[in-house]
Amino acid sequence: MRMRWLVLWLGLAGGLLAQEVSIEGIRAEEEFRWGVRAFHLGFLHESILSFQKSLSYRPDLLQAHLWLGRAYLRSGFYDAALTEWEYVLSHGHAPPYLQYKYETVKRWVGVLLEEDYRISFVSVFQKEAREGERILFRNPAGVDVGPDGSIWIAAFGSNEVVHLSPTGRFIQSFKGELGGFSAPFDVKLSPDGFLYVSEFMADRISVLDRYGRRVRSFGKRGMGPGALLGPQYLAFDEQGYVYVTEWGNRRVSKFTPEGEFLFSFGTGGSDFSGLQGPRGIAVRGGEVYVADTARGSIVVFDTEGNYLREMGKGLFREVETLYPSDGRFFLTAGDRLLLYDPSTGSLARVGELSARRLMGMARTPNGDLVVSDIDTNQVHFMVEVAAVYGGLYVDVERVDARDFPQVFVDVAVRDRDGRPLVGLENSNFLFTEGGRNPGEVRLVFQADRSARSEVALILEHSPEMRRYAGRLSSLVASLLPSLSSQGSVAVFAAKDEPVLLAESGQEEPLSPDRLVEGAFPSRWRPDLALRQAAFQVLKYRGKRAVVFFSSGAFPPGAFSSYSIDTILGLFLQNEITLHVVDMSGGRTIPDELAYLVEKTGGEVFDPSAPRGLSDLAQRIGSQHSGRYVLSYTSISNPDFGRSFIPVEVEVRFFSRSGRDESGYFGPAQ
Repeated sequence: MRMRWLVLWLGLAGGLLAQEVSIEGIRAEEEFRWGVRAFHLGFLHESILSFQKSLSYRPDLLQAHLWLGRAYLRSGFYDAALTEWEYVLSHGHAPPYLQYKYETVKRWVGVLLEEDYRISFVSVFQKEAREGERILFRNPAGVDVGPDGSIWIAAFGSNEVVHLSPTGRFIQSFKGELGGFSAPFDVKLSPDGFLYVSEFMADRISVLDRYGRRVRSFGKRGMGPGALLGPQYLAFDEQGYVYVTEWGNRRVSKFTPEGEFLFSFGTGGSDFSGLQGPRGIAVRGGEVYVADTARGSIVVFDTEGNYLREMGKGLFREVETLYPSDGRFFLTAGDRLLLYDPSTGSLARVGELSARRLMGMARTPNGDLVVSDIDTNQVHFMVEVAAVYGGLYVDVERVDARDFPQVFVDVAVRDRDGRPLVGLENSNFLFTEGGRNPGEVRLVFQADRSARSEVALILEHSPEMRRYAGRLSSLVASLLPSLSSQGSVAVFAAKDEPVLLAESGQEEPLSPDRLVEGAFPSRWRPDLALRQAAFQVLKYRGKRAVVFFSSGAFPPGAFSSYSIDTILGLFLQNEITLHVVDMSGGRTIPDELAYLVEKTGGEVFDPSAPRGLSDLAQRIGSQHSGRYVLSYTSISNPDFGRSFIPVEVEVRFFSRSGRDESGYFGPAQ
């Protein structure tokens, strides 16, 4: 009898234990489900809490560890993200893409410590002059790349300007009007969006609109002031003035953007014997660099045409294009692609390609090179060797299934260094849902080509800022209309806790007095304000920026809650640029702000300068973004919101590729 009761008691206890385990599992799954939904809504803090709670019920739930790592990474916590992914990788059964994401993030941490490496490029794609029976161009010479990554080529032999997509797809060609072009040699996109074309045989510069229509032309054949003889390479300075090298006159001529002649230079003087074979030209930092193939050097002038110095004499025989990049110069010379560093005097061959006579060259927003070979009738697309083997970093940032079965998937694409990859097309994406083809998948949004921007303004409310209160309120009030016309705007006051003063969509207009009302505490918290502002803009799809109005000083312990590197990680992971408005009149800004501005690619504005904040909205709208939105119709059963529906995205761009896997829970209906 006792044995029978013992068996019965053990059976009941086992059932209760199994029920307890089952309840723990149910709770873990429920918290995981809430975490995924919060993640896709942009509520990263809430998603982290849900994943942590899920793991408190089931510490071995690998899916929760993986997603907790994703949420940590988007929030800027690099080390915490790597720890979670290390756990998943160490327990086996990790998805193949996770190892690459893990290694890439570890490399990014190294990049933040100023890792360096030798640059080398390889040709991964050659755009041929012929497609089937169609001749696209002959003898490609000058090359330029637009802000969107599209490519413009001056076809010297076929007398046309050719437009290619960032992937090398032919878009259109312009033959010119009223007799057409005559040996177009170089093409350059001006700061205001017009195409300038040097015509070697016509001795003129033609200016085209984006439809290829000639707006105006200037220059005439001759040797006198304003005349041209064999115009070749073009360049613009920061004010939009035009510089052109003349092969026949052995000089450089400078014009206004409208084509009014200003002066010529480079013909020689008491301190300089004169240009002998001017070719490529570049303007950088108030200096004009001219590659001289006869002298074998780079000759430097100021923008008024005064001779300054000569670099690398005898090094640059056969030189053609001169392209500035990060303090150095790329050059084409014969069949070689070279990189010259003026600070060290070093000259290195950095390109591996089969070529005869390289001419034009430009660098894309993705960091790749586009190089023309006038003799082989090819245009080479060149990628850094390290990037070819490193692949692409693809991140599914959000899955929006609120209109299920219509689903929108936000995808961010970066290179191995974390730079946004722009110019992708529908054909670059391979999308599946649960490993199955869902049918038509459309690319419906590209942040880089969108005029929309999402901006958060942070108004420092400190004792130091109180002296600028009147100026601060008027500046912000004048800035809001231009920013609001481009997208969403939110305004925060940086106090001991950030205060949201206004955001897009509120009914009552924001009065200038409210911008500076309330206390200006001595212990205000810039780290909390920066973090709150970042979370505000990442909810939206446009180009993201935070603008910090600074008095020039930070309180002690300014980053005591969140470190400067955590804030930087949050901004970098979500493509947020930080700009600073220095209310102190250009005297100084805190080192932490200067660091964040530099690393995120932002800018410091002095409101007392002549241009003030007039360029701020345009600056935000011109920044690059590698975020895309795909749309498709789901083929899965959501099971009333209980089923996890996996999605997979692969991106292919020339020889590089990358992949990410994510998923979502459908609506409970």
